[in-house]
Amino acid sequence: MEIEVDKKGVRSALELAVVGVVIVIAAHLIAGQWGALAPAPGASEQASAPLAGIPDAASDTNSFYINPSGAAPVFLSSGELAKKQEALTWEKRDFAVVDEGAGRVSFYAGGVERVVFPIVSMPSPGSFFDIPAGFYTVQGKAADHTEKNGRTHLSWAVYLYGNYLISAVSPRAGVAAAAPAPERAGIGLASAHAKEFFGDVADGMPVLVVRRDAPAPVSFGYFRKTLLPHAVPEVSAASALAADLETGEILFEKNKNDAYPTASLTKLMTAVIAEEEVKPDRLLAVGDESLATYGNSAGLVRGEVFRAGDLLHGLILESSNDIAVMFQLAVPGFIAKMNEKAKALGLSDKTFFEDSSGLSQNNTTTAADLFTLLRRINKDHPGLLVLSRDRTYAVTSGGKKKNHVWGNVNWPAGDRRYLGGKAGFTDESIQTMAGVWIVRMAEYGGREIAITLLGSRNRVQDVRAVIAYLEKNFVYGFASAADTKGRSAAFSGAEGASVYEAVRSWR
Repeated sequence: MEIEVDKKGVRSALELAVVGVVIVIAAHLIAGQWGALAPAPGASEQASAPLAGIPDAASDTNSFYINPSGAAPVFLSSGELAKKQEALTWEKRDFAVVDEGAGRVSFYAGGVERVVFPIVSMPSPGSFFDIPAGFYTVQGKAADHTEKNGRTHLSWAVYLYGNYLISAVSPRAGVAAAAPAPERAGIGLASAHAKEFFGDVADGMPVLVVRRDAPAPVSFGYFRKTLLPHAVPEVSAASALAADLETGEILFEKNKNDAYPTASLTKLMTAVIAEEEVKPDRLLAVGDESLATYGNSAGLVRGEVFRAGDLLHGLILESSNDIAVMFQLAVPGFIAKMNEKAKALGLSDKTFFEDSSGLSQNNTTTAADLFTLLRRINKDHPGLLVLSRDRTYAVTSGGKKKNHVWGNVNWPAGDRRYLGGKAGFTDESIQTMAGVWIVRMAEYGGREIAITLLGSRNRVQDVRAVIAYLEKNFVYGFASAADTKGRSAAFSGAEGASVYEAVRSWR
């Protein structure tokens, strides 16, 4: 049987099919473009965007640095280090000895010296990266280490603390050459030796660093890179501050003492008073007065009953104004206690509270006061910062027996550097932010940096700009040249030009 084929019809069908495929592809492309251009929903804007100018934590080969450093080294004299080595040998421990004077790294297995690796390079004595004598522990290791400058990769890196590491002396093939010796972090071994040492050591293993000219005193602090063009970050916020949460060292400031409306950052103080005045198991009921407050982000219903400890999550994560009023009603003189607490914590008279939610534009504060508040919360109420970084919190109320899932509106999801804080917004205040992030300030480990913003047009973008500025321009480390006044001489590179300058000497 012969089948007649309509050749024109087939050709037309094929042409239509091709056109259809093109239309589908074009539609996907257009949808992607519009999706990229479309504004994200209100409270969770840019929630999935990576930090601009900063490696995405999920893909960064050195993502370990977003976690705080481990145990700090103990700086010891040569006699004390000899006793430590004797004790480790007697205990038949695995450990390593870095003898800078003899130029070698020895690995001990079960208290017996098993192998010796010659040191190929080390920081110049008195330079910024010079390693003090002391008792260290291995805090981690990476087969491929990206140096803080973002350009140089080192192989078989073993991390001791901050800028102190042991690695292969040469950068990984195909990347930029290592920096001049005074700027290079760590002890360098031949590649084969570095790989073997990398395989021998384990996290937590003791490492003794001995030298003939142990520097004293040992001082840690912030230093600014002076060879880079210094351009402060452009932030939309009217007032801003970035400072080390532990030391209080201010690294960036803009109108830090000017007062602006606080918005929902008020709820940080509300949470402090609630924790101090209301027992976590106390039951609080949702009433008409709290529901009459503008906004019901927590989805509360009249008659529901909650534990006070559960309500703290809704207060901070969902920024619920209703819950703020519930706490206010639960404690007589609540607002007065907020203002009294502000004075007790050392906040200036520019910080004032008229309500517990932040809806009132008469609630005012400064970026500097917010930093002080964050430090005190971190010290006295650390649980508040911990719960503020949760993405969601699920709870079932009493009374109406309603299920609630409260989501975090304070900071985009997926940023593992975020350690907690609070965001706010009103028409008068625009956007506000007070939070803590881990920021990379050394070759290993991060520093907890508090960033506070008032009157911001884009809080996420402003925080990104500040973090990128800090990581590019500052380093936290040891200064062997520190004098008794706590200041430090500038450290020089190969050509004698100043490379690092103590923060205290220029601020």
